[in-house]
Amino acid sequence: LFKRASIWMDARLLQGSDGRRSQVSLSRERYASCGDQVRLAFLATHEKYFGMADVMVESARAVMPGIHICHLANDSCPPYPGADEVRRSHAGMEFGLTRMWHFCNMEGPWISADVDIRFQRDVWHVFDDDFDMACASRIGTKWGLSTYAQVMPYNNGVLWSRGPEFWREQIQDYNRMPMKWRTWCEQLLFNNTFQSGKFKTKVLPCVYNYPPDEKNPESAFVLHYKGPTRKPMMGT
Repeated sequence: LFKRASIWMDARLLQGSDGRRSQVSLSRERYASCGDQVRLAFLATHEKYFGMADVMVESARAVMPGIHICHLANDSCPPYPGADEVRRSHAGMEFGLTRMWHFCNMEGPWISADVDIRFQRDVWHVFDDDFDMACASRIGTKWGLSTYAQVMPYNNGVLWSRGPEFWREQIQDYNRMPMKWRTWCEQLLFNNTFQSGKFKTKVLPCVYNYPPDEKNPESAFVLHYKGPTRKPMMGT
């Protein structure tokens, strides 16, 4: 995999880190140079996910008018019709690597969202703070005290990413993972990198990535549907 990833990516992306990487937070001046356009990217490797993507994209455009939508695709997925931009990975890339690879090549501030998301409020203001990566805690959700949350306390279903360096670090950890774990290891790797101390991180309250339950709070900025809760998301 390391050799294949070296072909897919510029060799600089896979340079080793001595653990003393300087912080990559954007200053106010550099942020201004990126422009003020709100940008959101989502991964969809098959058109079967487009129905949920419709709901997610419609909700994002409702609360963040003018948002730029980028479909992160593999080599075979049809382009999502509602996207402003489509970026493709190379043929044969493992599923677990795809999103990391895309974000290794995406400069500046981006929101990353799963397709089973509904935005209830504008969340671009999170970038007003100084950080490299921001995400929501599971504390306060129905999963907050679970063993699952103890292992992975941060939910990467919605991320505020300020540059590719975080992802380049994570992709190195991916290359060291046993093959049997690679398909679904991204969330574990994200939590490990987020807590490594190598980057400036921001932990948001759970209302920025809230799994709906019987409460389904109107105060939540983002609802993240899973399993049976996807039916009401789709209106079924």
